[in-house]
Amino acid sequence: MGDDRTAGGTGFRSFVSRPRALPALGAAILLGLALIVYLPAIRGGYVWDDDMLLTNNPNIRTFAGLVDTWIDPTSNTDYFPLTHTSWWLEFRLWGLNPLVFHFNNVLLHVGNGILFWLILRHLAVPGAWAAAAIFLVHPLHVESVAWVSERKNVLSGLLCLLSVWSFLQSALPVAGATPRRRRLLYGLSLFFYTGALFAKPMTMAAAAVLPLLIWWKRGRLTRHDALATAPFFVLAAPMAALTIWVQYYHVHATGEHFTYSLPQRTILAGRALWFYLDKLVWPRDLTFAYAKWVLDAGLWRNCLYPAGAAAAIVTLGLARRRIGRGPLVGAAVFVIMLSPALGFINVFWHKYYFVADHMPYLASLGLIAPAVALAAQGAVRLGPWGRPTACGALAVTVGLLGLLTWQQAGIYKDAETIWTDTLRKNPTSWMANNNLGNIRAARGQAQEAIRYYREALRLYPEYDKPHFNLGLVLQGQGSSEEAIFHFREALRINPRYPEAHFHLGRALDELGRTEEADSEYQKALGFDPD
Repeated sequence: MGDDRTAGGTGFRSFVSRPRALPALGAAILLGLALIVYLPAIRGGYVWDDDMLLTNNPNIRTFAGLVDTWIDPTSNTDYFPLTHTSWWLEFRLWGLNPLVFHFNNVLLHVGNGILFWLILRHLAVPGAWAAAAIFLVHPLHVESVAWVSERKNVLSGLLCLLSVWSFLQSALPVAGATPRRRRLLYGLSLFFYTGALFAKPMTMAAAAVLPLLIWWKRGRLTRHDALATAPFFVLAAPMAALTIWVQYYHVHATGEHFTYSLPQRTILAGRALWFYLDKLVWPRDLTFAYAKWVLDAGLWRNCLYPAGAAAAIVTLGLARRRIGRGPLVGAAVFVIMLSPALGFINVFWHKYYFVADHMPYLASLGLIAPAVALAAQGAVRLGPWGRPTACGALAVTVGLLGLLTWQQAGIYKDAETIWTDTLRKNPTSWMANNNLGNIRAARGQAQEAIRYYREALRLYPEYDKPHFNLGLVLQGQGSSEEAIFHFREALRINPRYPEAHFHLGRALDELGRTEEADSEYQKALGFDPD
């Protein structure tokens, strides 16, 4: 997305946008790059909520569970039934072999890279193949590819990019495209977009990208363009409403963790945008759980984040006649695709962290494309030295990013590795302490587990999980009174905690306090009849 006033080209721009070799060779190289850098992830296991979503999820094991996944938005933690269907099919074919799930995630990621390349070629963006290569090996995308639970990201990404590619083939057709072919492609675009919504509702933001791309190429939007893009917004609206309902009333993204004012949410959005830009440009210290920021609206420096983001967009808009519309459109795509996760709407994972590496997976395309296009155009101006210089720079860039991705993919070996790495990079992570405590407790290392749980509570006293987990370990050691204290603390923080009610009942039973125990058992059944 460099200067939209130019298309085609010679030298490096032509080489990386339309390789002289067959397109199949370019796709094969992209596949090879991804398989190499993600080899450690392919060999990895399951981490964090992979058990809840996949390995211990009864809906994955039965046909009735598959039906519930589609018709009952509360049957799983979130509503992304197409992603669950992909897991259901894989389980039928290969069981729970993690290698299969990881390998398929990588293949979906490769498909996204190839589609990115094809879309940029269709739009005559310089450096299309190079942009796809950088997207595929960028370490910021490791979390989306190496974490089995993030199948929703790579699968929805594939369907979303198929939708965009089909739409552009219809709205900006190549020479000789018949009206019938254009109608077919438009229908396919709506079909793929619907699939993307069912794989991960966050892709609803892509509806706003389509008219933006048309405006970028034509410089205007017509009534026909508005009518063509309207059905995408119509499809997105009910999914947006359902997703908000699930977040607020099913996973309970409400309460003290989400009571932020509009100025605080604006600061969060601005800071998140700069955070993701920073990680794209310089992907250092990537981790599974980042420390939460203090959103002090009274601190003037915090106001610079949203103000700076707005100023950057305005500057690109004012400069579009000189530098072209491409950079403005790229920045707008970045913001639009991130918008559902910027904090204006409550999402459950904001309880643990405000930013996550998997969030800018599709949004990053908006920045990678213009950055590479500008570099490709700069290479053309170097004359005879442009192509070898650009090829060398691309090789170094892909090599360094690939090495970082290989290292980052290695932390997905198992749960202990990922939480140890998180604690090394973010010592204040109470979530990592709690989960390492769970691993030690499962091994029977009670004292180590207690140490991690107490550290988690020191960092965050109002965290229900370590109270509950600490109670379990203490109960197992015969310290029923102390266990009762921690179970009650967990219930004070989260009264709707059936496991805590149940184990509190057991601890009371052990002390002969039968009536109190029966009351807790009844409460546990009330919250979870199963």
